[in-house]
Amino acid sequence: MSNSGLVIDDRCLDGERMSTLCQRAESALRENPHLLNSHLRCRAEDSTLHLFGQVRSYYHKQIAQTIASELKGVEQVVNHIEVDSSN
Repeated sequence: MSNSGLVIDDRCLDGERMSTLCQRAESALRENPHLLNSHLRCRAEDSTLHLFGQVRSYYHKQIAQTIASELKGVEQVVNHIEVDSSN
């Protein structure tokens, strides 16, 4: 687990390409100062990136989705991130 709390979930990946996609997603999400201390993970299936975890607001959820959607090789983002404003 990185300092940001972001976790790579590669249990369902098919090959090195999917793992690389999640690694790039992790890096991009970790670099965003709005998502520090967020507990996120991703899973790639073909060109679809699934995002999971918790953030503090719907704004942060949208930031994560936007970052993921802008990655090369991502055609679709399925955002399963939950908002927990109690943190």
